[in-house]
Amino acid sequence: MCTVLLNVWNGPTFAVVHALVSPRMRATATAIVFLVMNLVGQGFGPPAIGLLSDVFASHLFAAGDFQTICHAAQRGAHGAAVWQGPAAAACTQASAQGLRYAMLTMSVIFAWSGLHYFLASRHLARRAAGR
Repeated sequence: MCTVLLNVWNGPTFAVVHALVSPRMRATATAIVFLVMNLVGQGFGPPAIGLLSDVFASHLFAAGDFQTICHAAQRGAHGAAVWQGPAAAACTQASAQGLRYAMLTMSVIFAWSGLHYFLASRHLARRAAGR
């Protein structure tokens, strides 16, 4: 169900794009929309989640400096993760919780984009009515 609701925006978005351009420009307009969506989604999304994950993990880690203790110790010999023990478990826990909170925080963007879709629909309805 979530996957269906996650993609509900596709139909209305491309219907509006196709309605706003002439028929011979529809393919180009669709390509530009896809390009912008992918640049924003794949270019901004993963780094933003990674940054937020590190920020949340640093705040959730109670055993000291998260960056110094966890990131340096995980490298081990030749980059292999060889670190074990209670501090490793605390780092893993803080990192997992940080990632969870980062992904939940980024889901707020869905509400923000929904608001913009609503505002755009009101504008397009007024435009279609001739106001």
